[in-house]
Amino acid sequence: MTFIPLDSALWEQYPGAYGSVSGEIAFLMGESTAPQVKLRRLDPEEKDQMRVAFDNLCENLSHQMSFYPALYLALPYMVKLLGQKAGDYDWQLLIFSEIGICLATDVTWENEPAPRLPEDITESCREAAAILAERAERFLKENRKKLRREGAFERRRLCLGLYGLLGDRREAFALVMNQWETCYVHCTHCGYLDEDLELIDGKQRRKLRPLRFWQKKPAAFTHFRRILHQMGDWEGEELLACYYGGYVCPACGKQSDVMEGLIGAFDPQFDAPEYTAPLEAKKPAPPEEKAPAEPEAKKPAEPEAKKGNSSSGAAGQAAPTPQLDIPDILEDNALSHAGQLCREAYPEAFALLDKSAYKEAAEWCARRFEEAPDWRLQVLRAWCFKGLRKTPEMDRCLTAALELDPDNVLILRARCPTVSTRTRYQRHIGDLTRLMELDPAHAREYLVSRAYRLHWTGDDQGARRDLKQALEGPEGRRLWNASVDFRYLWQELFPAEG
Repeated sequence: MTFIPLDSALWEQYPGAYGSVSGEIAFLMGESTAPQVKLRRLDPEEKDQMRVAFDNLCENLSHQMSFYPALYLALPYMVKLLGQKAGDYDWQLLIFSEIGICLATDVTWENEPAPRLPEDITESCREAAAILAERAERFLKENRKKLRREGAFERRRLCLGLYGLLGDRREAFALVMNQWETCYVHCTHCGYLDEDLELIDGKQRRKLRPLRFWQKKPAAFTHFRRILHQMGDWEGEELLACYYGGYVCPACGKQSDVMEGLIGAFDPQFDAPEYTAPLEAKKPAPPEEKAPAEPEAKKPAEPEAKKGNSSSGAAGQAAPTPQLDIPDILEDNALSHAGQLCREAYPEAFALLDKSAYKEAAEWCARRFEEAPDWRLQVLRAWCFKGLRKTPEMDRCLTAALELDPDNVLILRARCPTVSTRTRYQRHIGDLTRLMELDPAHAREYLVSRAYRLHWTGDDQGARRDLKQALEGPEGRRLWNASVDFRYLWQELFPAEG
């Protein structure tokens, strides 16, 4: 292996997401004592400087699950770090989990050029990856009992890292993006992109046909199922069977391979026909009936207690009393508002957006961001991905924008769409809590929105607490009168009180 000197110009030439990673490497190797400041500013956990330096390195190498050439320079040093932590179970678990996930970013999609680095550097990286893979196998054999005592999150995080070290990198990338909870799958027949499929949702899960013991199994499934079994994660085995099973598309009704669809959901070269929602056939009016001269007034629609129910935008439409100033926390409204604030700064991007050239605009913003990081460019990229119907990419861009401007109310609102996955609802709860601190004028409305997320994630006690707090005082009565969503959720959670 080749260890690039830490004062080499190559570290600047082949950077991570935030520039050279030689400082983090130097700290981990004991060659520097420079204070380490968290790059993951939203991480609330208290960590020592060694762990902060490692987290900063991983953030640099895998920010938004994008590939950065610093990975090739850093990997030999990770072998050295592993040697320094010999016998330290916790650090070895961390290294195999996180560095393996970093390796999952090293994906070359079809028709895309492979990273161009000197041959000695790429060869050194391959050698380091092979050593890490061999030692990971040994770690599994020597620590089965300890791994069985780990929580499900740690075991499955390790499995994702092992996919990056031992498995196919495209499969590793797809699984990291889905995190054992969601299943972003692209139908290979009609092009429908299913972004709402949650493995913990029984109704959604019925779209999948898990791989069963009598079926022919891919080698990767057999290998990683055995790893999960050895760690005592039988639920993880079932989830893995879903990822290697069949997908029944709700749009066209045809079945395809789940893993192929998972990869297709993130492959920029995925060549599937553009999905077009089928039109509902209009029923002809009976011969004896005549169409009314004027259409009847529509009755206000009843709100739903499932995903998709807005606790903000349309809340007061059915109420006879004046509406409250409810903030637009739906990502459509907040994202559009935030995006328009960028028009003056980046007219070139809007020249493309106004022509609906979303892909070209996203690429333009990415190039500009490399030159000068600006949260507005990430917001514009998110807007582009919204137009391209790529929700995961949109969400990652908003997260990146928030890292650059953590107290931006519009970005926090845009990260809280009403229709989302259970995993993201957990994050919404934190974002809405933060919004109440930053924007106290709308605290009651944020409380109602948080109550819905708590309800959807199974915490009805927390949802009741938020609703009661929102109802306090004279302003609470106005909220009751103006928000049909508030009344609906109240009646569902307090049926005896009406």
